[in-house]
Amino acid sequence: DYIGPYRILRLIDRGGQANVHLGYDTRLKRQVAIKIQRMPGARAARRRVMREARLVAAMECPKVVPVYDVIASSNYLAMVMEYVPGCSLEDLLQSVRPSLPSVMSVGTDIAGALAAVRDHHVVHGAAKAANELIVCVGRARLAGFGIARHLERAVGGGRAGSLEALSPEQLAGQPVGERADLFAHGAPFYRMMPG
Repeated sequence: DYIGPYRILRLIDRGGQANVHLGYDTRLKRQVAIKIQRMPGARAARRRVMREARLVAAMECPKVVPVYDVIASSNYLAMVMEYVPGCSLEDLLQSVRPSLPSVMSVGTDIAGALAAVRDHHVVHGAAKAANELIVCVGRARLAGFGIARHLERAVGGGRAGSLEALSPEQLAGQPVGERADLFAHGAPFYRMMPG
């Protein structure tokens, strides 16, 4: 199967709103990750994915997974990103207790990614272990910008997303800022420390 010039190789992960596939860019001869979601309401879904792509594309940070392309059709929206070999922090924590140096390395990398997010006046909104990718060399990258918002729009109604990534102010529907992302990152960081 193909989406545009990208060949679909296999499913990597299933999510609530989208599936992520390993793909192959036939033009540039490289592997890519392709996040595909169906469009239940065409305009709303298209705006959300395009906003996510613009937010991530604007961030030039080696700790944030970059977006290469967005393909829209009447049935789906596909966001083509760098393929990051490795696993999510969630998968890692299910199988092993990281050493203290690994915990500090992952924590520092994700904090750096969140600093870049903050510098672009964005609230990630879902800085949970499933969106923190561990590269084979032990470094971490931030992905999963599906509910990211500019700070001026990050007010109220903040219950979208996974429960483990929501700060108290998001749960209460109050205005959110950078502290919400720090709280969300603190949860998996805490899990890494005591096991």
